Amino acid sequence: MDAGGTVACLGKADGAHIGQILEVYHATPRHRRLVGHVEVDQIFDDHYAHFRVRDGTFQKGDWVSLKRARA
Repeated sequence: MDAGGTVACLGKADGAHIGQILEVYHATPRHRRLVGHVEVDQIFDDHYAHFRVRDGTFQKGDWVSLKRARA
């Protein structure tokens, strides 16, 4: 994580696009807890994007959830 945000393994191949708001969760073996939101501000390639923090406090190991359209 840098002053402007963080990079995650989520890119074009996953359906990410600039301006998209994503939920961030802290997961434990028994449950997951919503800890904030990030916004995609740069996509590097099919597999990586940079996110800026919209709200919340995150820890190393928290994960970003991309909602997929249902078929």
